[in-house]
Amino acid sequence: MKSASDIVIEYDSQEGPLSEIDVYSRLESIAKDKDNISNFDEKTFRSELIAFAFDENYSWDRWRDEGWKTYFGPLAVMSTQEYGSDSAMIFPHISEVTSETIDYWSDRANKSTHPVIKVRYLSLIWDFYKYAKNANPPVKVPQELIDTVIIMAQQRKHKYEIDELNKLKHALKISLSINDQKRVNAVKDEILAYDRNVVKGDMAAEAWSVPFDHLLVNKKISLSEEEINEILSRLEVRFDRLSVCKGGGIQSLLPIKHAVDRLAKYYNRKSMKEELKAALRKYFDAVYKKVELGSPIQQCAWLDEAMKFAKKYNMADEVNQITLKLQEASSNLHKDMQPISVSLPVDINKIDQCINSMVDGDIHECLRRLAFCQVTPVKYIEDMVKNLARECVFVYNISIPITDHDGRRVAVIGPVREDLRGHTYWQAGKNLMLNIGFGAHRRVTSEIFKKHSVDAEVLLKHICLSPLFLENKKEILKEGLHAYLKEMPTSAVHILVPQVEAALRTLLELQGQPTYKQNKNGGYNLRLLDDILRDGAVVGVLGEDVCFHFRTLFTDQRGLCLRHNCCHGLSGSNSYTMGIADLVFQALLMLSDIREKSEDSVA
Repeated sequence: MKSASDIVIEYDSQEGPLSEIDVYSRLESIAKDKDNISNFDEKTFRSELIAFAFDENYSWDRWRDEGWKTYFGPLAVMSTQEYGSDSAMIFPHISEVTSETIDYWSDRANKSTHPVIKVRYLSLIWDFYKYAKNANPPVKVPQELIDTVIIMAQQRKHKYEIDELNKLKHALKISLSINDQKRVNAVKDEILAYDRNVVKGDMAAEAWSVPFDHLLVNKKISLSEEEINEILSRLEVRFDRLSVCKGGGIQSLLPIKHAVDRLAKYYNRKSMKEELKAALRKYFDAVYKKVELGSPIQQCAWLDEAMKFAKKYNMADEVNQITLKLQEASSNLHKDMQPISVSLPVDINKIDQCINSMVDGDIHECLRRLAFCQVTPVKYIEDMVKNLARECVFVYNISIPITDHDGRRVAVIGPVREDLRGHTYWQAGKNLMLNIGFGAHRRVTSEIFKKHSVDAEVLLKHICLSPLFLENKKEILKEGLHAYLKEMPTSAVHILVPQVEAALRTLLELQGQPTYKQNKNGGYNLRLLDDILRDGAVVGVLGEDVCFHFRTLFTDQRGLCLRHNCCHGLSGSNSYTMGIADLVFQALLMLSDIREKSEDSVA
């Protein structure tokens, strides 16, 4: 069997195009049979293997501390913790690149003839030289690298068009970093020639956008008027072709969006108002045509992207038109969704034991236990989200739109690495709904009421032990509790939710904190529930876990948002179940546990 260096030399001698992954795949196959290779050189094998394993143009977004801050990154990372943590399994690792490795790659670069092989070795030397040798690479390394990339692109020696373009972009960056104007111009000319002669497909936006993104808008690149017009003209022609509705309709809006985004930025910067409006209207027309053929979920996604452009460039008429179309698409959104059911084994004996422990004792003891039984520490929910993100990588690394009962998007949760808080609210809301579906808390509540013959007067007396519930609110509170005991959840929720807000406002007053906020008409509005729950004085009494629970339950649109939906009439007739009413009742019980310690403080 051939050695690692023999395999690379074999590829190096090829005349046609090749890819680094081809070389890596052959090298990897050696590892399985290395025991059958005489005089197997582990160091040489490892130097060649990692040379073609490192991932080019690597994104370090998911890594802590920006990773290695290099152009190349690992091919594979397996980690149960944060990317880059000590427990992560990383291949290949930067620690494998030593001074001896750099010397080996330098020798191979000098002997290589195929541009793809030579570019790979030179790129690695340029990227890792400082790390391995604690010195800057020789001047000839970047020069030879840039020149070889140009030869590779001219002779089409790489298998994949996008890889050649990525290497040209890298060569341009290196040329600028070493302030080599001759090579900057040479790479620029090759990028323009490549777009002119090679990039043909209109759908490959990542390829045809290179001249615009890396030349036209790059202030460090000097372009002639002719070159500017060529880049702009080619982009405009592509945009026109893409936005024309052919026999089968608009094929894809994504490349159209890529084109109009660049053209709009350029026209806006150059104050070309008519060209800007014409390009945007052409884009909007393409969106409207595409919407006619899409499902409600697709329609909402396409219209939402169009809305961003309409708002960004102050096109009020289009904003109104898109809004109307979004309303229509959103109203049909739930028709696209299918219910999913999951069965879980349940130990009935353990549930019975838990319920018996909850109903033990007098009514006040039972109600105090019931009050906090659904409050989960924020840290616990955050850890749950992180664990789920490791198991369900795709779902937790995309943006997730949150819609209301009518399909209207009310919030967007970003990827978990950017929006852990948003995912925590979302998970907390799902946990509450799962608890409702499970039914144990409903059963506990019923058992307590049955054992202690509870009526509205009994509950009112317990709740009003707290100074947060004022005398003039007792009759309203009693009416809500009566509806709750009669299992009229819609009435109970609509009456009791405002009483929770009123009680929390009283908590602010008792601590000497303002409950007013000045409005734009010169008067004063009462501070609303979400603002109250974020006040340090309230958090200091209730604790962050309880305040987070209240925000999830009442005010945050990534949670249940009961207060908003209730007070603005956004929920349907089937929205309020006894499980929801239980959560509101438990919120009252939590507040009833607060007692006045002295005239000017609350415990």
